[in-house]
Amino acid sequence: MTRYTFRFFLWGMILIGGLALTGPARAQEGVQFSPTQVEMVFPDHITFDARAVSSGQEIVKAQFVYGVDRAFGPNSMTRKTLEIEPGQEVALHYTWDTRDTTVVPWSPILYYWQVVDAAGHTYESPHQRVRYRDTRFSWQRRENDRVIILWHDKPALFGEKVESIALRAIRRQRQLFGVDLSIPIRIIVYNHSREFSAWHNLALDWVGGEAFPDLAITTQIVTSRFPDAHWLNNVIPHEISHLYTYQAAYNPTAPLPVWLNEGIAQ
Repeated sequence: MTRYTFRFFLWGMILIGGLALTGPARAQEGVQFSPTQVEMVFPDHITFDARAVSSGQEIVKAQFVYGVDRAFGPNSMTRKTLEIEPGQEVALHYTWDTRDTTVVPWSPILYYWQVVDAAGHTYESPHQRVRYRDTRFSWQRRENDRVIILWHDKPALFGEKVESIALRAIRRQRQLFGVDLSIPIRIIVYNHSREFSAWHNLALDWVGGEAFPDLAITTQIVTSRFPDAHWLNNVIPHEISHLYTYQAAYNPTAPLPVWLNEGIAQ
């Protein structure tokens, strides 16, 4: 055996001996969360259910954290303490009652679970998102990389017409402001005011369309079954303009005056 061979042999024996002394690695203790089951009954509530399993200490506390995930501007998250039976495995359940608030259809909801074990360690589930769909109707859908149109109980021609008007309006807004929205616009069309008003905490009879710029969503009332070119050519570009104006002039400390916002849209 040469000197170099002996040296390698010696280092190998030291390494093997070290592994034998340390023994197998201990499984890391922590908490595993099951996939969350989400049930929606728009506009009444959203129900969230999951399970948390601890491989260490008992789980003694739990919270559900949720909020609307806004495309522009800060999010405001709500924390709700849950009633649980402490143990190695606990059921997590929360129902968000949306009857007394205005939650825009297809709003993206950000949510996650948080638990604390008996040793005071805090564990958090992955942050997840789900859109609060209007479950009352069978929706038709038409989309491209700029816009998503949702309508129900109207012919396919209706969706094609809305898409054409929307794309034309988007081109004009891009030319005017020199910016583009970072996410596609969602245009949601309701057939009459009763459908539209049902998800509003405060509904106004004279409103025929609304823009929610921080969500890149706009909602309209279109009563005719077939495309009404006059009304669509007014309401669709108007509401899309609000979305672009908001992003182009966004400043949380100095919001754009209403008269200027409405004037640009008009």
